[in-house]
Amino acid sequence: MIPRRRLDEFINDADYVTQRNRRDGGRGSKQYLVWMCPYYKKWIAIKERSASGNFLKRAPTYANVSCCEDWLVFSNFKRWMERQPWDNGKTNLDKDLRIPGNKIYSPDACRFIPPHVNGLLLTAAASRGKHPLGVSSSESKQLFRASVQTGGGLLQKWFKTATEAHSFFQLEKANRIEAIVADWKGEPTFDSQIAENLLAVAVMLRYDRAEGRETISYFPLVERT
Repeated sequence: MIPRRRLDEFINDADYVTQRNRRDGGRGSKQYLVWMCPYYKKWIAIKERSASGNFLKRAPTYANVSCCEDWLVFSNFKRWMERQPWDNGKTNLDKDLRIPGNKIYSPDACRFIPPHVNGLLLTAAASRGKHPLGVSSSESKQLFRASVQTGGGLLQKWFKTATEAHSFFQLEKANRIEAIVADWKGEPTFDSQIAENLLAVAVMLRYDRAEGRETISYFPLVERT
């Protein structure tokens, strides 16, 4: 595991202006960002997630996230990104769907994928609390709600027990994963390894449901947050 990086390890070696600001008044007034190079914007995001102490306060789940040696230099990351189907900012840079549990931003692990694919395995651990994946509760109704994000919005259904709600979630989540992967296939951003990993999760969800077993995590020993 590569340790978290220091901010001063990141080198912006661009031979052009990577961002432009304007002031709301005269000299010494507050500056506002008016434009940022899209390659630089993605690189800065990696820098924040793998080195910034302030970002870590807002997102503590990034405590063990780091960046490979090569991408500490902006031009190296930019060359890599120029070869990727990043769709002019309409995609997300994912680091842990090709290599489940990965914590290091690197060329081998990272891919630009659509947001709806990138968010397929988010667990919403904070909101569900002690309940199984996809399940929350209402104390007033004394019922358990299963929730699955779909193409048309959020599919929700209430059950008398958390077990019933989770079983419904397992089935609908597996359906959702398989449908998204099928639609994604053939697009420029499609990645066969990510697709294979996602479909393996769908198989696991169906198997766990058939066995009457709770799905603890989407990947063994890995909890995506």
